[in-house]
Parts: sequence; structure tokens; C-alpha cells
Amino acid sequence: MPVTLRADLLPLSINTVTPDQGGTGDDEHRWVTVDIYGSRFKAGALVKLSRPGVYEAEPVRWQVLDATHIRAVFDERQMPHGLYGVTVVNPDGERVTEAARYLVERGIEADVALGIGGPRTLNPGESGVYSVSLQSLTNVDTPYVRFDIGTPEMGLAEDVLTGISLPYIVFGSNVGGQPNGVT
Repeated sequence: MPVTLRADLLPLSINTVTPDQGGTGDDEHRWVTVDIYGSRFKAGALVKLSRPGVYEAEPVRWQVLDATHIRAVFDERQMPHGLYGVTVVNPDGERVTEAARYLVERGIEADVALGIGGPRTLNPGESGVYSVSLQSLTNVDTPYVRFDIGTPEMGLAEDVLTGISLPYIVFGSNVGGQPNGVT
């Protein structure tokens, strides 16, 4: 059976802006990272947030990750609150604007939600795998979050194997990392 396949190139477009709002923070919480998804972004494309006649902002840094994704970091401390259009300008001058697509609002205090999942109890000899998830609850970038994870020291079990002192708990973790700079 004959089949016809047709392929059309998508025009320069913006489909999704995430997050679609950010806050005007202080000197410690000024950055907002925005991911822009669409089509036909070229290497070197520029991103702008603009309110015609009011304010226009370019990112402090940005990167065209591929033809469908740009990541931009804005310093929103001086931006007036309100709705902004998102514009992508390719190096050849081709541009697209998604009007009233991004909201600049008052910065929300830095706050996070931290969750842990895994078995609540373990029988002797069992092991457990636990997962940790972190969600930022603010509208500015959360530069780092410190949390400690561990288990209590429960000593040695003298009665498990005669003559051998085994620890009640052996803890291991692959959680790592630290903020940049001196801690």
C-alpha cells in the first residue's frame, strides 16, 4: 500500500515559558532561571523580557541548549512588577514575541519542601533504599539547600553471632555536593 510522508519545518516559535513568573528579590536572591521551549532557535539567539514603553531586560547569561530550548538567567531586582512579553531574536534578525507571557511580582522568601521516602522499619539483615526530593517554594532561584542525613549510633550487637560484635546499623549514602566557594 503506498504511503505519502510529508515533513514541514516549524517556524520560529515559543511554546512554553517555565516558570512563567519570577520575583524581584534582594541582593542575596536576585536570580531567576527561565526555560524557554519552542522551535527553530539558532545558536546565539538572544532572549528579552519587555513591557513596551516601561522596561526591557536581557538575561545576565543564557544558553541555547538546542533548537527547541533556551535557558536564561535574569536579574529581576530592578524590574517593575507586571506582565512582560518574551522575545527570542535569532542572529539573522528573525524574531518572535509571546506577549504578556511572563509575570514579574514581589519576591517570595526563600523556602523549600524536603521529602524522604523509603521503608519505615527494617528487620535485622534487611537493607532499604530511600529517596530524597527537594522542591523550591519561592519565585527566585534557590542557590543551595543544606540538609543533613544520617542514622543514630546504636552501638554493637553482642548477641547476634557469638564472639563477634556487629553494628546494629551500617549507614551508606551517595548524597553529596556543596555550594560553590568557601563553606
